[in-house]
Amino acid sequence: MKSKNQNPFLVAAISLLLTAPSAFAAAFTWDTTSGDGAAINPGSGNWNTTAGNTVWNNGTSNVIWSQAATNDGSNTASFAGADGTLNQYVITLAAQMAAESITFNNSGYQITGSTLAIMPTTTTSGAITVAAGKTATINSAIAYGANAASSIVSNASSTLNLGGGASNAQYTFSGAGTVNMTAGTYSANTGAMNAATLNQTGGTFNITPGNAIGYNINSTTQNVAYNLSAGTLSVNGNASTATVNNAHLGIGNGTGAFISSLNVSGTGIVNAGTTASRSGEIRIGNTTASNGSLNVTGGTVTVGTGSTANKIYFHKAGANSGFTAAMTQSAGTVTANGIQFG
Repeated sequence: MKSKNQNPFLVAAISLLLTAPSAFAAAFTWDTTSGDGAAINPGSGNWNTTAGNTVWNNGTSNVIWSQAATNDGSNTASFAGADGTLNQYVITLAAQMAAESITFNNSGYQITGSTLAIMPTTTTSGAITVAAGKTATINSAIAYGANAASSIVSNASSTLNLGGGASNAQYTFSGAGTVNMTAGTYSANTGAMNAATLNQTGGTFNITPGNAIGYNINSTTQNVAYNLSAGTLSVNGNASTATVNNAHLGIGNGTGAFISSLNVSGTGIVNAGTTASRSGEIRIGNTTASNGSLNVTGGTVTVGTGSTANKIYFHKAGANSGFTAAMTQSAGTVTANGIQFG
């Protein structure tokens, strides 16, 4: 029963405080030395919510990590201080930890064990950022809000190593640096590979677009290259009904003067439209103002018969003057349901 004296505005304010912790998120920086104020000291340690494990600095002093839930981050996490060598500082997760976002401002960190949820809320996804010239590794599995947009940024001359896989989200890789996908299973319905370089040397990247939607290898500010030398890149529509057609991998999607490329070598595997009754196309030069290139020097590329429209397309939408769609093959195997120009 509601009290006659209950203030509806006060109730609404309290409800907001309880349901929107992200509005009051704190910025925490990893710090392995307590008692020296705002000073940041890098090092290895355990990321948990255990009493007494004050390995996070809030800008004034060291505190214990806090989170609303294992899938609802309350704070942002960053790593700073003196650079270390590759994977020198090991951060171990014994249980799932949740952060609104994670930023690496120094080199040398490796996150391993359990799962790292990059989730500002239970339904949204946050960002992973590596500062220019730095290197970081995440070998923990990454949890995102289901099919929510997520940002993975590797800035100029930086490297982000991913080895634990990630749950379904709309990944957008960006920045002038490098992303290395070494192991694990990654799932995306859509998104984009806009980073300068993505090297896949293991694991599986499953892309399942919807109707007339694709995952694009593309940038309007720089050349981009997806280099697949081991592991599997799979592109199959997310439904077998007639309403899901033209799901595709776009190599170049409005690049301007820049070139987008998918380079398959070694034991790399590309499967597009290989699932029965699923669409899956490879479009080289997906728009009229795109430069795209598919280069095969090893591995296998298969564009299957899941749908009769599953083909390799060169400028499917046509091409403006001066733009090029190209395919080269010097080794490996390419099997296509068809090839169409224009």
